[in-house]
Amino acid sequence: MAEVTEDKLNLALDRQTQAFHGLVKLELAPIHKRLDRHEAILESHTATLDAIAKNTEHWKIEAAALRAGHVRHEGWWQQLAKKLGLKLS
Repeated sequence: MAEVTEDKLNLALDRQTQAFHGLVKLELAPIHKRLDRHEAILESHTATLDAIAKNTEHWKIEAAALRAGHVRHEGWWQQLAKKLGLKLS
C-alpha cells in the first residue's frame, strides 16, 4: 500500500482545485460573454441618451433665442404702429 504523505495530499488537492477552476471557467464563460454583450448594449444606450440630452439642451437654447427674437420683433412692430398712429390687436 502506498504511503500517504502531506505532499501527496497537497498535490492531489491542487489537481482537484485546478480541475474545479477549469470547470467553473467553462460554466462561467457563456455568462461572462452575455454580460459583456449586455454591457456593450448599455454603453450604447447611455451614449444615445447623452446625445439626446445634449441635443435637447441645444434646442432649449435655440428656442430661447427665437423667443427673444420674437419679443424684439414684436417691440419693433409696436414702435412702428405707434409712430404711424395705428393700433395693433
